[in-house]
Amino acid sequence: ADRLEVAYPLFRTFYCRYLSRLHTISTEPATLMPLCALFEHLVSTTAPHVVFHLAEMGPDAAPLKIAFPWIVHGFVGYLRADQVLWLWDRVVGFDSVQLIAVLAAAVFTFRSRVIMSAKTPDDVAMLFTNLASFQAIPLLQGFLFSTELANFSGTSNST
Repeated sequence: ADRLEVAYPLFRTFYCRYLSRLHTISTEPATLMPLCALFEHLVSTTAPHVVFHLAEMGPDAAPLKIAFPWIVHGFVGYLRADQVLWLWDRVVGFDSVQLIAVLAAAVFTFRSRVIMSAKTPDDVAMLFTNLASFQAIPLLQGFLFSTELANFSGTSNST
């Protein structure tokens, strides 16, 4: 699929079906506003201490302020190209752009300990300036299945 006449129609279809939702300001499911709400809900549920710490710093340290560009751009320009393609593969496979918001929450949760040491909004922003070393699928899996993994490791230790 390295020929433009094959790749372009595929990408156009992908953009129209999925990525255009990231640029649609609406309350319709799987558009920008519900994705931002999903991100905020996931972060506040999985890392409430981080949300409280950032809230104490003011609106410049709000998690959504940092994650919004990731969501709008589908992580393009933030993750390595191969990781973006792995993420998009899951978006197509699960037929849902919600995975983009879930990955954004996973990044915050993964960095939660380091975020807690940040003193200013600039410190927080600095923690997320380079996501090139992040691997999308392991982060998603760890975030989505963390309770199952904890239960599995707990049962294996008791045998």
